[in-house]
Amino acid sequence: MQFNKVLDSIKSYEAGKPIELVVREYGIDPKQIVKLASNENPNGASPKVVKRIADLAANASIYPDDSYYELKEALAAQNGVKSENIVIGSGSDQVLEFAVHALLNENESVLMNKVTFAMYEIYAKATGATILKTDSIHHDLAQFTALYQAHKPKLIFICTPNNPTGEALLRDDLLAFLDGIAPETLVIIDGAYMEYAAAKDKTYEVTARELIERYTNVLYTGTFSKAYGLGGMRVGYGVGRADVISVLHK
Repeated sequence: MQFNKVLDSIKSYEAGKPIELVVREYGIDPKQIVKLASNENPNGASPKVVKRIADLAANASIYPDDSYYELKEALAAQNGVKSENIVIGSGSDQVLEFAVHALLNENESVLMNKVTFAMYEIYAKATGATILKTDSIHHDLAQFTALYQAHKPKLIFICTPNNPTGEALLRDDLLAFLDGIAPETLVIIDGAYMEYAAAKDKTYEVTARELIERYTNVLYTGTFSKAYGLGGMRVGYGVGRADVISVLHK
């Protein structure tokens, strides 16, 4: 059987080893293991969330509302946008995948930081797109601008705070960069860790609402996996202009 040749160049994403596997491999007492590899919230989920999940466990046999009406309405209210500006994914990485497949092919290119979330490159390579990367470990927006101007990529990924380095872009610097990107290029602002930046220093915080009010070509992604401690629930979302969201729904 002949498979797509672009798959030969893709290295499978390896998530952090679960504690159970470390125990089996090394015989270590699980109480002595602190797992850092997957950026899971050490405080766990809110007790209120745990109780609510338990209350609804009997509904596990029932298919959910695949329109995600209540979740979209709640996220829209939280972000100061409309439900038509929200797309839901199985983790925010699925929303990233939606965007990649909506935009990229073997004739297009995508721009990302040298060291950043591995799934950007994995998803993009599956489409045959050309991968463009900066030379800097941290997000050097001057390098991003130079590569953008030279290659005019169809898609740009900005992860702030960045996974795995933790560095974050100042809001004003990020907006100045976005001002120079033409509408034909979609910029994804991966805000999986934005709640942490906002809590530490508001000068690093950028909101989904201000992004989509100011730009037609920006998609903000967020998740319940990190600050809310719900990685196992696989719930993420994207916020963008209605015309962008409507394409991602297809």
